[in-house]
Amino acid sequence: MDLGLKDKVAVITGGSAGIGECCVEEFLKEGCYVAVCGRNTEKLEKLKEKYKDYAGRLYAGRADVSVPEQLRAFLDDVEKRFSKIDILYNNAGIGNRKPLLTMTVEEWDAVINTNLRSVFVGSCHAVPKMKDGGVIINASSFDMRIPLASNGPYSTSKWGVEALTRIMAAEFAPHKIRVLSIAPSMVETDLTRKRIEENEEFFARQTVLRRVAKPIDIVSVILMLCSDRAGYLTGTTIEISGGKYCVQNPQYAWEL
Repeated sequence: MDLGLKDKVAVITGGSAGIGECCVEEFLKEGCYVAVCGRNTEKLEKLKEKYKDYAGRLYAGRADVSVPEQLRAFLDDVEKRFSKIDILYNNAGIGNRKPLLTMTVEEWDAVINTNLRSVFVGSCHAVPKMKDGGVIINASSFDMRIPLASNGPYSTSKWGVEALTRIMAAEFAPHKIRVLSIAPSMVETDLTRKRIEENEEFFARQTVLRRVAKPIDIVSVILMLCSDRAGYLTGTTIEISGGKYCVQNPQYAWEL
């Protein structure tokens, strides 16, 4: 299916692995110019090598999105290289699994600044660069639906992303910019693979589709949301969860 994304400039934060890297690959396949940032220089170099056939269409730059100056500088570099931005996927994120009573303010701030403040900073800086309008996709999480004890700052940041998505959709609409967020459940990536291998049945049983998501399950939806086929969608969160807890007993029909 031609989604009409050819020659669009797509920016992905935290795109050197997992869902972000899958997004890089699929946007390149759609004929986009792709810019990606991350904190790990080695991973960025591997990404460039992996997609060297797209060298003229791929820019990978180091930036820590929790540092506003670095994020703004990266977006400025994207504009210099490609003259504009059409799509911004605020994908970068971190977590810190520990009880609130043992968490320091610095640990709390690290998660909030990476997952939430960067969405505000990056999106506002990108708007003037979206000269023909555009789409902003924010990474939320199923934790936004049901928070997870022991994951306080992460769950809180994703609730914040939900609110910020709605506010930005309203304020950016006159600029012809749509703003959406996505809320995946458990996705198999390098970071989660060990947990999934140890508890796959537990995670699968939470969904009515009875399986854990792959990155392409998430990215396929992102591509559609960035296209004109989703042109009347804005200010909402798309849950991509395999029907996780859409009922209290998601395994009912499987066990009849």
